[in-house]
Amino acid sequence: MQYTSPDHDCESMTQRRTQVLAAVYEAVEDINQQLADDSRLEKAEATAILGSASRLDSLNMLNLIVGIEEKLSQQGILPGNFTERLIEREDGPPETLGALATFILELQNT
Repeated sequence: MQYTSPDHDCESMTQRRTQVLAAVYEAVEDINQQLADDSRLEKAEATAILGSASRLDSLNMLNLIVGIEEKLSQQGILPGNFTERLIEREDGPPETLGALATFILELQNT
């Protein structure tokens, strides 16, 4: 059995989160090209993607999810059944980019 230090686990989690956020932010860049200047999303974990604070309509939200799925797939880090599990999530879909990244990481760990 190989010993893994807690620091190594933390670094690994940080690296995975960085990879996931990079994919999410790349998809945001793609969506922003389709949006008016005043509707563009900030590449930040606190950026709302659902709810009253979101600047996305349902079609743009769907395009964002598909874009994220494509970016994750290109990086080889797409969790299985990502879209289905996102839709079926008990608490409802994540409302911010950071919450979405956390959800993706949780799926990778299951």
